[in-house]
Amino acid sequence: MFGQQTLKSTILEFNDHSPPVTAQAEQSLPEVTADAVANALPAAGSSCAGENQTHHAGVPKIRYALSGRPTSTRRGWFKTGALRNHWQQGGNLVQINRSRHFGALALCSIVAVAGSVDSFAAYPDRPIRWIVPGAAGSGVDASARIIANELSQIMGQQIVIDNRPGAGGAIGIDLVAKASPDGYVMASGNSTNIVMNRTARAKFPYDPDRDLRAVVETHSQPNVLVVSLVLPVTNVAELIDYAKKNPGKLMYSSSGNGSSLHLAGELFRLMSGTEIGHVPYASVPVAMNDLFGGRVPMTFGNMSAIAPQVKAGKVRALAVTSATRSALMPDLPTVAESGLPGYEIVAWGGIVVPGPTPRDIVNKLNAATNKALQAPAVKEKMTALGLEIVGGSAEEFAKFIRREYVKWSDVARKVGIKPE
Repeated sequence: MFGQQTLKSTILEFNDHSPPVTAQAEQSLPEVTADAVANALPAAGSSCAGENQTHHAGVPKIRYALSGRPTSTRRGWFKTGALRNHWQQGGNLVQINRSRHFGALALCSIVAVAGSVDSFAAYPDRPIRWIVPGAAGSGVDASARIIANELSQIMGQQIVIDNRPGAGGAIGIDLVAKASPDGYVMASGNSTNIVMNRTARAKFPYDPDRDLRAVVETHSQPNVLVVSLVLPVTNVAELIDYAKKNPGKLMYSSSGNGSSLHLAGELFRLMSGTEIGHVPYASVPVAMNDLFGGRVPMTFGNMSAIAPQVKAGKVRALAVTSATRSALMPDLPTVAESGLPGYEIVAWGGIVVPGPTPRDIVNKLNAATNKALQAPAVKEKMTALGLEIVGGSAEEFAKFIRREYVKWSDVARKVGIKPE
């Protein structure tokens, strides 16, 4: 199972009355090979002192009974010191049952919860649930369904879309954050529900750094700066000039505090030195209706949602928010080239799974999704929505998310966004 790798317990504390084990004390802990443990102990799956032990189906378990008949038992999680790097690479997560008898501490059992590569060879052997933190028919839903259709063929299992909209995507992401880390629940993580929401909310039901694991960035898309047809401006320079001549009169709408559209507007206000107010809406359709009617003069919208309205002549597009022009609207300049050098914000999306999900599963999902993204049908449909295929490794996606959080936390601080 572990092969010849050596196990050394890094124990933070035994119980409420015992201090943490120091680094020096840790060095004195005995080392044993996993093979030695497996050969010397009772058969896998046996219980400790009559206590029921549970683990994921199909995952091997070993028991290491040292001494003592436990009178009380508390359970906790730790990573073996020698295997810490191995665990971070998708190796074995170990559970220890800590017990005491007449003040003496005894290790009751070691349970291998996430086994070796062989344990995941059959993955997936049942349908996978893809939580979409948005309504059916929304942009996040459309991209997920395009990818899921191809991914299910590659993985040989059905990918079931489960729409869970609400709270800026937090409801859906919270479900996957608390799901079993077995690879059978994943979610659409994006710039809003993974990064930007955190800049505007004091309390969050999950910690993206701890509770989620990046699998792959699937796509990105620019936002589009659009104005109502009643606003007398035709480009970004004219908009900035109008805003400066009418301080406090211009308002922009967004899909809510902390959304990518909100941060796009705040970055624009910061860099242009204008006094433009923010009107958060509960949903994009309502915000767009008010834009069409001229009740709100401007907004930043996702390319996939805005492009059809621009083509229908309902709004006037001034620029895209990406660093380069969009292939879907190549004649539309960027905000940066229109008078605000350095301005850039893109909405992005990807797949995330529960934080403790083993590396083997993440690698398998990553490889299959990258293959799906290269399918001609997926490329064609994603491009039609104004989405650019990204792909790449799980590590690249994780690093990108961290950079995005640093960037937008700084923007939020500079413009005075206070978590509510």
